[in-house]
Amino acid sequence: MINKDIGRNDPCPCGSGKKYKRCCLNNVPPHSLGIPDELAGKLSKILEATQHSSMDDMQDFVDQLMEEQNARTVDDFHGLSPAQMHDIIYTPFEAIDSVEFIKPDTQPSDSRLLFLFQKLADNVGGEGIKLTAKGNIPPKICKSIAEEYKAFGGFSLEVLEHKINREDDFYDLEVVHILAKQSGLVRKLKGRLLMTKLGAELVAKGEWPTLYLMLFKAQVRKFNWGYGDGFPDVNFFQEAFTFTLYLLTKYGDKPRSSHFYADAFINAFPAVLEEVESSRFMPAHEAIDRYFTVRSIERFADFLGLVNTKRIKGDKLDFHNLEIRKKPLLEKMVKFKM
Repeated sequence: MINKDIGRNDPCPCGSGKKYKRCCLNNVPPHSLGIPDELAGKLSKILEATQHSSMDDMQDFVDQLMEEQNARTVDDFHGLSPAQMHDIIYTPFEAIDSVEFIKPDTQPSDSRLLFLFQKLADNVGGEGIKLTAKGNIPPKICKSIAEEYKAFGGFSLEVLEHKINREDDFYDLEVVHILAKQSGLVRKLKGRLLMTKLGAELVAKGEWPTLYLMLFKAQVRKFNWGYGDGFPDVNFFQEAFTFTLYLLTKYGDKPRSSHFYADAFINAFPAVLEEVESSRFMPAHEAIDRYFTVRSIERFADFLGLVNTKRIKGDKLDFHNLEIRKKPLLEKMVKFKM
């Protein structure tokens, strides 16, 4: 009854930061979603202690109370309110009062993403390249770009141990190929890969800031972050990419472990632990930590040149524990207005 005028996609009035349809719409018990029981109790006590002339009057009172609740910062949100969290997750490119994405002053040397796109565009040129029967970039070109990428320092240590013979062996190039198509910068025609008119014009003019932002938006909006990693589907990492950028912006001045960021993400959204099954070999928390590090840090923030990462060595090499520090490109590209 109290929630009759709340839209399905509005922030849930309980203050969880979730959409209403994913929270209290179906009368899910608050404690099962990590929502404090005392909030419901507090509301009941306030309603009992106040006089209201009608249900509409009561509704207005509750709406105001919930609006105030959603405007308060939450410790686990690291300075964000539920309303701000809702905005940056569900409408990141439209929530201009909370966050703004800007065409950054950047060049291909600033990120692996743009470096590989430039090499792909150079090879495609004006005449295009003939693709393999599977629609992949020819092996000769893959090997040539791989040599340049190696000199650029683009490969991780474990990838350097593998020989690249075709596009399937070259994950980063494969991703850029997909992103370039999703961005409308290249297209396939009669078995050839061609630059689109827009793509050719932007490359010819050296419009790298525009190209970077186009590829970035394809990465977060269209590309499947689970592509090729063999992990279970946990789509919320991608949905909450802006919160990851917020954490990196807030804490990235000093080197911090990837476990720090994974823990912060899990504490903000504990329901993500329900996306995987715990086992005696890997508890859910450890699994989510690993998936977050690969998808949100290595294959997103690092690949796009937003952070520097290096392996942390202890008693043994832990390939899923990184030391992370933000790069200047991060704050050139995204501005948080909190």
